Amino acid sequence: MSKVLPARERWRLERQVTLGVIMAMTVQAGAALVWAGSAGERLSQLERRADLAQPLGERLARIEAKVELSGAALARIEARLSPNSNDTGLAETRADQ
Repeated sequence: MSKVLPARERWRLERQVTLGVIMAMTVQAGAALVWAGSAGERLSQLERRADLAQPLGERLARIEAKVELSGAALARIEARLSPNSNDTGLAETRADQ
């Protein structure tokens, strides 16, 4: 039968740290620093891209407003050109010439 050990002898922690443990911790710390550096660089790159894209969004909004105004102006011009407002278009005016 197995012998029952006193509580102090069942489990113990040695105070020795091997060279392998120290090397493993050093490698893991280095890898964590490299990972943190690359994550920081990716964030910086995304911030630069966002800064470059912001003026493009503003330009696009201005262009959309101008296109809407051009469409309204075109509708007014077409309304003036058609004599009886039946939206026949420019095809009839060209055919009459």
